[in-house]
Amino acid sequence: MKKKQYLVLDPGHSMGYCVFNVDNDKMCITDYGFYDIDKSSEYMGDWCIDLENWLINKIKSTNASNIVREKYFFSGRFRTGSNVNVAYRTAIDMTARRHNLPYHEVGPSEWKYFLCGRSTPTKEQITHWGKANAKKYMSQASLWLKYQLRFPSHCISNKTNRVIKFRHDVIDAVGIAVYFARKILNLNTVTSTVINNNNITGSGKVFDYNDIVDTKVTKVVKKSKLVCIYIFQNGKKCTRVPRDQTLPILCAAHRKTKTVNTSIPTNTNTTKRRILKRVKIIKKQITFTDFVEE
Repeated sequence: MKKKQYLVLDPGHSMGYCVFNVDNDKMCITDYGFYDIDKSSEYMGDWCIDLENWLINKIKSTNASNIVREKYFFSGRFRTGSNVNVAYRTAIDMTARRHNLPYHEVGPSEWKYFLCGRSTPTKEQITHWGKANAKKYMSQASLWLKYQLRFPSHCISNKTNRVIKFRHDVIDAVGIAVYFARKILNLNTVTSTVINNNNITGSGKVFDYNDIVDTKVTKVVKKSKLVCIYIFQNGKKCTRVPRDQTLPILCAAHRKTKTVNTSIPTNTNTTKRRILKRVKIIKKQITFTDFVEE
């Protein structure tokens, strides 16, 4: 029986990829790497053509029967490169269908939650590695701790042939592949036949496998500083409710009031005005199910 080959892609200017096959209930990673898309042209269409040509050759060389790629996450905070990221994904989908190959999408939060238990690094990891590196090293640490998948520190650029830092796009592609194999295909074992070239050395700060901060850190839940809702009626704080009260409720004294005005005064002098979105009044007691802070 012919083994199914999966080609996993992390779309971007630096295209990370991972190839794995399925044998019974085992996933075997046979290759991974990256490809730098030629952006010398002023037209984005030429970039997509270069991606398409590379992808066609990669499909043929790996005998891929399925394409897996990461979804693009639209965010109001990070919108730089949105158009080109959508264009790359469209080019991948069109190339896959032109060769009658099914393609699958994996959300960035999905595989990160599965692999690391969270989608963002912990405070300890940010403190240890720095904010920028923590986002990259988080998945690399989990791949080593859970599946003993280790990556070299440096690699050779396919454009300049110079020694560069190992591209984390590759690690993301491997993370997506592991998620897809374990979660979607329900495979029990993850193995790899890739032999890393650890003789390539370069400069700069790199990931240290002997100094790993795991994502399994006890989550500290901050206690709300909300006090009695009476502050929203007259702009004055009520100290009858302890400061560690987790829900904004009426204290015993103010709860006896027959009618409670839940609207927020426009002339309040409180330093932190809270806008209440939904209020449920049950037996003269107010329960706040949702609120945001200005």
